[in-house]
Amino acid sequence: GNWTFPDSNGTFPEGNWTFPDSNGTKPEESNPFVTNADSAGAPHVIPFVGCFKHKGLVFSHKNEEMTVDGCGAVCVSRGFRFAGLRDGDQCWCGEGVRGARRTVGTACKMACAGDATASCGNKWRSSVYDLEGAAPPVAPPANYKGCFTDYKGERTLPVLGYSSRGNTVEECTAVCRHNGYRYAGLQKWTQCWCGQDLPQEEAPEGDCRASCKGNTDQICGGHLRNSVYEV
Repeated sequence: GNWTFPDSNGTFPEGNWTFPDSNGTKPEESNPFVTNADSAGAPHVIPFVGCFKHKGLVFSHKNEEMTVDGCGAVCVSRGFRFAGLRDGDQCWCGEGVRGARRTVGTACKMACAGDATASCGNKWRSSVYDLEGAAPPVAPPANYKGCFTDYKGERTLPVLGYSSRGNTVEECTAVCRHNGYRYAGLQKWTQCWCGQDLPQEEAPEGDCRASCKGNTDQICGGHLRNSVYEV
């Protein structure tokens, strides 16, 4: 059937919400993998919700060593409640899967690239995991100043340090520092911007959700949004 969450008011019911059916009961849903432990024997701590036709999630990153815990940690750090893993190596995040159709768990038969014991979806199928209660994100470094709005016609950090698929926080701050600038801004996966003055228009932290191409565990702003660091 069609499963929609959060509810029509955009909120989650109190308590442990379990996707009740029309009778108010939770359908049985099983992980298609025999074990619920990783290759080292440690239990997976993020509950498996079910297998859904892929819809309504926001792409985060790909990783040749993808795991449920790794994807979940990134989604939590960006303020999302759910993680969806697809094609074995893709991580998607979201507050829900609005209008997505739930399928049988065995449709998500692809193992995670970095953990053969865990379900990571399939072609156009997402293994969805509930991150409620997961560990809070690690506090950002002291030199992180926040997420700031940028403008195409008038860059708030006016100097482009580089645009590179190897973009990381460490690389961008080092380039800006080397060229005598005080602030570094990472934007839209690959871009590094430098400037002397801290941008004035702060944006919601959730606007900065793009993974850095050189390190998918780091945030590199968003569309016309800079993750700004003092160098």
